[in-house]
Amino acid sequence: MVMNKPDKYLLGLVLSGTLLFASTFGVATAQTLDQIALVVNGDPIMRSEIVNRMKFLQASGNPSASVSAAQLQEAAIDELVMEQLQIQYAQKAGISVDDATLDETMQTIANRNKMNLQTFQAALYRQGISYVQFREQTRNKMLIERLRNQQARQQINISKTEVNDLVSTRTDQLTAGARYRLAHALIPVAEQASVAEINAARQQAFNLRRQTLAAGDSADLSAWKGALSGWKAAEELPAPAIRALALLENGEISEVVRTPTGFHLFKLLESSIPPAQAASNENSLRNQASQFLGERKTDEYYRAWLQSLRNSAHIDFRMKAPE
Repeated sequence: MVMNKPDKYLLGLVLSGTLLFASTFGVATAQTLDQIALVVNGDPIMRSEIVNRMKFLQASGNPSASVSAAQLQEAAIDELVMEQLQIQYAQKAGISVDDATLDETMQTIANRNKMNLQTFQAALYRQGISYVQFREQTRNKMLIERLRNQQARQQINISKTEVNDLVSTRTDQLTAGARYRLAHALIPVAEQASVAEINAARQQAFNLRRQTLAAGDSADLSAWKGALSGWKAAEELPAPAIRALALLENGEISEVVRTPTGFHLFKLLESSIPPAQAASNENSLRNQASQFLGERKTDEYYRAWLQSLRNSAHIDFRMKAPE
């Protein structure tokens, strides 16, 4: 089972061995520091929350990196502010996590740490972590993930063209071990050809493709003159040809393909890959491409959206930076 982002974060807190409350900061110290450090849109963030987040960031960062206390505090405050803003927005949008779902998630986290819920609570207690606080922090992480998903559904669109373009860069996965029987037409272009000559050759290739498509099954392929004949392994063909052939079905004609020798057309007569397997491979690759594009677009959009949320927030700082 693939862990979602909240689970990965929460498990990191549990497994790091240096959790939010380190032994060097006892209960009395935490209480002494428990003052309002800043207020985000009317909601307070306590000084102890910042100290705890600083310790986690320090423990989870690069041990060899030299980071000043001021830099660490700034990073901790930034994380906490962004979390608070997202929680506020999620609550206003009516996004919630009910207790039953939260209890199920807590049980899942305990199971992934090879514990039952009782031993998991005891493990948190030994690290100085309140189970109640950890549970509510888990709820907040789930709220944020649901907010992110909602924003993505409303704003992210992935076009068929985008998927096709990405799939075309992964055609080696579709054509590995494939062999093709092809009809091939080449409109040659001299190395020193003028722009006008290149354009004329391109137009000739487009015209030939249109004529062949219009003729359908009765098309006379004798006009197709090229160097290819018989069966060809995918690796014997130029990369542009492989990209053109990867998504063709038997009997289909490729788009016009440009290579240094000129403009090409390929008609796929037969492939060594069974149609069912080819369809399965293509569907799998398209699903992967769609998922990749969705994640990338979601991250890009959500980062920009969070920045606008931060820019419009009212933040009242009440804690000075460390010396």
